Amino acid sequence: APPPRPAEGGFIFYVLVVLLMVGLVTAASSFGAVGALVRDRPRERAVAGAFYAAAGGIEAARASLARDGAWTGGEFAVGRGSAAVEIRAVPGEPDLRDVVSVGTDPGGGTETTRARRRVASRLRLGGPLPAIVSWREDG
Repeated sequence: APPPRPAEGGFIFYVLVVLLMVGLVTAASSFGAVGALVRDRPRERAVAGAFYAAAGGIEAARASLARDGAWTGGEFAVGRGSAAVEIRAVPGEPDLRDVVSVGTDPGGGTETTRARRRVASRLRLGGPLPAIVSWREDG
């Protein structure tokens, strides 16, 4: 058999080099995506914590209004965050209250991970627990 020509084995070498380069580019781009996810995760956790603190403030307002319909709000610790609750009577509607709860979460203690969420709700007094008439979430 005649000896192989150098050009015959070169095609496989080039295919392997191209596949290696595609693999390296894919790996590098996935590491960038994973890094972005790891960086964003504490912020997302703080935003969720702030929302839950605000929602917890609404629930604390419901419980407090069930005991005292003249209650006007206050501060509550909710999880690792807090909720500031403000309650106002609705003019002309003695059994309705507008409740605004602002939840905050300290995040990782930095300005970029700290979060704040606002929930506004209208409650109807009466029964064992005031009923939620409306609910609105703001950033």
